[in-house]
Amino acid sequence: MALFFDDMLLDEIRHRNDIVELISMHTDLKPSGNKFLGLCPFHKEKTPSFFVNRDEQLYYCFGCHEGGNIINFVEKINNLDFIEAVRYLADRAGIPLPEENGEISKEHQLKKDLYEINKCAAIYFHNNLPKSEAALNYIKGRGLDAQTVKNFGLGYAEDSYTGLYEHLKSNGFSDWLMQEAGLISKGKGLYDFFRDRIIYPIIDLRGNVVAFSGRLLYNGKPKYINTKETEVFKKRLTLYGMNLAKNSKSGKILLAEGQMDVIALHRYGFDNAVASLGTAFGEDHAKLIKRYVNKVITCFDNDTAGQSATHKAAAYLMAEGVSVSVAILPEGMDPDEIIKEAGREAFESILKKAPSYMEFLLESEKKKHDMSTMDGKVSYARQATEHLSLLRDNLERELYIKRIAAEVGLSEQLIVSEYEKTVLKNKKIEDKKQETKEIIKRKKETNEDKIRNALEVCEGELLNIMITNISWFKRLSPMIKENFFSFPIYNKVMGLMVSLKEEKGNFDINMVIDRLEEKEKGRVISLKMKSLNYEITEPVVADLIKRIGQLKKQASLSKATSLEELNNQLKQMKGEG
Repeated sequence: MALFFDDMLLDEIRHRNDIVELISMHTDLKPSGNKFLGLCPFHKEKTPSFFVNRDEQLYYCFGCHEGGNIINFVEKINNLDFIEAVRYLADRAGIPLPEENGEISKEHQLKKDLYEINKCAAIYFHNNLPKSEAALNYIKGRGLDAQTVKNFGLGYAEDSYTGLYEHLKSNGFSDWLMQEAGLISKGKGLYDFFRDRIIYPIIDLRGNVVAFSGRLLYNGKPKYINTKETEVFKKRLTLYGMNLAKNSKSGKILLAEGQMDVIALHRYGFDNAVASLGTAFGEDHAKLIKRYVNKVITCFDNDTAGQSATHKAAAYLMAEGVSVSVAILPEGMDPDEIIKEAGREAFESILKKAPSYMEFLLESEKKKHDMSTMDGKVSYARQATEHLSLLRDNLERELYIKRIAAEVGLSEQLIVSEYEKTVLKNKKIEDKKQETKEIIKRKKETNEDKIRNALEVCEGELLNIMITNISWFKRLSPMIKENFFSFPIYNKVMGLMVSLKEEKGNFDINMVIDRLEEKEKGRVISLKMKSLNYEITEPVVADLIKRIGQLKKQASLSKATSLEELNNQLKQMKGEG
């Protein structure tokens, strides 16, 4: 991988940003030996397996195998490319960056081009709006003023097959890029993807237009269509209106159902409203919100679909430690209609009265059981106790235990006992799943697999010794010939260390990591995160190299495809060949 910035600058940027402080914005970290440990921010887990090494500025998850340095973490968590992540960290540390005059990666260039073409399209759509009477009537009918239209960059795609295409072509954009951006479709010819629709630009946290959503002016299907996912637009990582809501002083987020709800709420002063885009609210959305606030009020329709969406969103948010309340909207009405009919104060009152999600859940649960009967109370108590596992705060859980006990006339100890049984049952189910996976894995593991795994461990330890200690690298590198290692990634790392030593006189793990592909980083960092449980001495290293040689020979024997080949290999091992 070619670097756009020199190693000295990257080193300064890394060390002026504390990796523990930065990652702690996304997950709680606690000291664990000479490292820090927490729940992985990249996948769902109940037992922490995510380690951060402050000295080396590295992180690694032994669960999902994501790993890298502080720059890679910013890339991954914010969906940025390498250059964007460096800029973010440099700005955070107040470090000036040189002008762009070096080699730019294809990925970064593509992102730049997509931002440019989307910006051009957004201006085109916005300028079209005043030209369409039907579009203006729709905007006025929704009660949107000129300032709201401007804030959200609303526009109109004219009823034409090639209007946008011709505009983009005249601005020098290629047919390929137009299709890559999802603005132009291909059939018998090229034609505009959006036609005769109100256009809602989708803007990322840095103010870049990354995609568009289009709504039909009249009845028809589909009512909404969105730009396809691109290098700069991922639905699971994007919330509509978050670019504005992140600056709100309210300290909470209003989670609405769609773009018009978000726009209407902002129009009436609720500048903290957001919505997901053409996909259900998910884990990544919850992580995004957690970066800015610890409280969310869901504002979904009060129907079956709305309640289902509420339950799903709340589960993801509470798993991230976000407090969730539920706005109970009048049936058949959305926030826009409520404010128009009853005024802003009426909607504010609904928000103030919004019960916590657990209260909402327990009340919903109560309606499913006949609380006038013993069986109904017992059934409710069991189900309600199951829900308590959603709570991460022990004090909050204890208060709900008291409430459930009072509602069904049982002792608090009985509710606690039932809760502990539920936790134990869930743990046993999870442990059983894991145990079954391990058994299946072991059964599938052949003798060849065992030799290969042992070889990978030994070669990894040898490589770790050389990465960690430059003096050992100097002593061992002359005897380790090209393609010494059995695994391509290890040979690549060895080659990088050799070339860095020749070119710069020295190297460290971060210089190596910066030159690896994304999928390779975790594999190498996992070596650094595994502490060597022995003192590195001449005899130990000699024994390790000898063991590698033996395992290589065993691996060759296990791959023999005929008796003749096996006999030849045995002779060579004995020195007879």
